[in-house]
Amino acid sequence: SDSYPLEISVAEASSADRFLHEPHELEKICQEAAYIVLKLYPSTDATVSSAISLLALVAKDEEVRRRCIEEADKYGLNIPTNAMKLALTRSKQAVDPAEDDERFSAELQRKGCLLLGALSDNSKDMATKIVDEDGLIVVMDALDWYRCHEDVCNWGLWAIFQFCYEHKGNKAELIKLDGIRKICRVMNDVPESLEVARHGIAIMFDLLREMPETLISVSEIRRIAVGAGMHQVVRNAMDAFPSSNEIMMMGQQMLVATGYRGEIAHLSVVPNFSSE
Repeated sequence: SDSYPLEISVAEASSADRFLHEPHELEKICQEAAYIVLKLYPSTDATVSSAISLLALVAKDEEVRRRCIEEADKYGLNIPTNAMKLALTRSKQAVDPAEDDERFSAELQRKGCLLLGALSDNSKDMATKIVDEDGLIVVMDALDWYRCHEDVCNWGLWAIFQFCYEHKGNKAELIKLDGIRKICRVMNDVPESLEVARHGIAIMFDLLREMPETLISVSEIRRIAVGAGMHQVVRNAMDAFPSSNEIMMMGQQMLVATGYRGEIAHLSVVPNFSSE
């Protein structure tokens, strides 16, 4: 009958709809599509940016994360991190780029930082794997190149916090990469951003906490932080954002713990550096 093709189309659509509503299926399809694009067009910023955006949307799905580790030959984290590396290299090599091109390149790195941070959120296994695949280096390089770009700095610092929060190995790697000095420089270069200040202080606050079996002694970390200019950037952030309880509370404790001799804004409630 004339309606036969329509009936087939409806049946196919119904089957596809049921398939896509199976747990994780849509997220897996998005992951597969994004990896195909990254492998086919690793040198085209527009396609790389779109693929990274798609991956960021599904980054917290547990099946997507599992495949990144257990099926690394197909969905390894080296694919998006290498795409970010290549994009940043193209940006550095560009001669007198147009403002729109530079903005687009910065946005690609922001999305990459968002992706890597989202993948590692609440997952030490993913955070370990990302750092093993040079994810921390990639984010630090993006921060270095776009250190005056507020959004890149904000999401780059957020990603670093996700990598390192209560993760002894990743904290040690951050320190080896001169991360404290670079974080302080970013905070100096983007002094008017509440989120940059909040994320930067949160990373350093976590680094400075007393925790059992740390790979680098806390006294050594504090010495490095003071030498990197932590006192000044923390004071600047506290002066710029006095209504932020997080910045004021963490900042006060950091200054006290590292022997700051100047005047410190007083708060009635102060968090404890020691691990519970």
